[in-house]
Amino acid sequence: MKISRVVSLSAVSSALALICLVFGSYVDLFSLSCLFMASLALMLPLAKGYKMGAFLAYLATGLLTMIFVGIIPHVIIPYAMFFGLHPLVNHLQKQYKINVVLATLVKGVWFIGTLYVMYFATTMFVDVHPIIERYIHYFLTIGGALIFVVYDSLMIRFQKSVNAIVYKLKL
Repeated sequence: MKISRVVSLSAVSSALALICLVFGSYVDLFSLSCLFMASLALMLPLAKGYKMGAFLAYLATGLLTMIFVGIIPHVIIPYAMFFGLHPLVNHLQKQYKINVVLATLVKGVWFIGTLYVMYFATTMFVDVHPIIERYIHYFLTIGGALIFVVYDSLMIRFQKSVNAIVYKLKL
């Protein structure tokens, strides 16, 4: 493969993910769906097997997002900790044929850890209602695990769809 193809596909991927993250940082209502779409955009280089291109697109997207909108915790932290790396981890899991149950458990703990960091980063300087403070750990752990199983299965399906679409392109 020509290096120009890797660079161009990674640049398109980074640009699409950047647009999603910038939009999500300005419109709070869409911040989670924009994180999801940014993850989908980072699947483009992975569809052709460009792991380094996908990782560099992840880095470029994160840095450019911070340059354009600053450090917004509810967008940058989940993207940098989980959503930007998750497609690459799924690709590596499939490539090296890692046990699905073990990989799902590890990725689930990783996702729940991201939720905890997000909670503490966004409520660090804010008083939280005592009822929320009492039950937040259950909600983040149990709810996060349930949401992650659905999210991970959706991302695996979307990766197959992106692979089929990119395969049809003459790249």
